[in-house]
Amino acid sequence: LNIEVMEDQRSFKSVDVKGVSIVEAVNAYIEHHPIDLGVIITRHRNFLENLFHKSITKQMAMHIEVPLMVLHLDA
Repeated sequence: LNIEVMEDQRSFKSVDVKGVSIVEAVNAYIEHHPIDLGVIITRHRNFLENLFHKSITKQMAMHIEVPLMVLHLDA
């Protein structure tokens, strides 16, 4: 998992965060490295993919402790 961390108004930092739960790992990172905005990129899934896919984006939106920007990748 990569987290983009705003360092100032003109730059960002991409960080690899590891953990059993993505939401817990991100929140633990935020505790030690305060950020203003989280960014996650999603892609469109077809009907069958949606049946078997557990949305990490939805988990993040409900449990992250900072504002979250979701960017949709058209593929």
